[in-house]
Amino acid sequence: MTTSLRRLRLWTAYVAVPCIFALMVAPKAAAQTAEGTVITNTATVTYTDANANTYTPVNASASVTVGFVGGISLTGASSVGPASPSTADTIGFTYTNIGNGNDSLRVTESISVAGIITVTGYRVNSTTYGSLAALNSALSTILVAPGEFIQYKITVTNGG
Repeated sequence: MTTSLRRLRLWTAYVAVPCIFALMVAPKAAAQTAEGTVITNTATVTYTDANANTYTPVNASASVTVGFVGGISLTGASSVGPASPSTADTIGFTYTNIGNGNDSLRVTESISVAGIITVTGYRVNSTTYGSLAALNSALSTILVAPGEFIQYKITVTNGG
């Protein structure tokens, strides 16, 4: 084995092993600070002048209250496969609160083929709602805590 090849292998070992170790012990990302948390920073200054006179320490504090930071993750079907006329398809969605405070959900509809595709049902957990207004009324009473989720389903019918 040539000297340069040995040096390359040795250099690789010195570089690769610490990098792999650093990846193994890298800390996880910290969770968001909860809404309403008060964070206080206090600084203390002590002073001695050129004549060796010591002065009384001075303290100062500043407090700040963490505000609401909204964040959601919405997963679900982006499309439904072709359906036969009068066949119902159910599309499921999961809404996850990734913010730092309680949040709520409101569903809206935008049907690109009016009169052909009809929403025929809304479901959250085991409850079915007869209209979008009824669904949103129920959802308005549900607060989703940070890290928690709601699963809901919408049933559509192809009337074509």
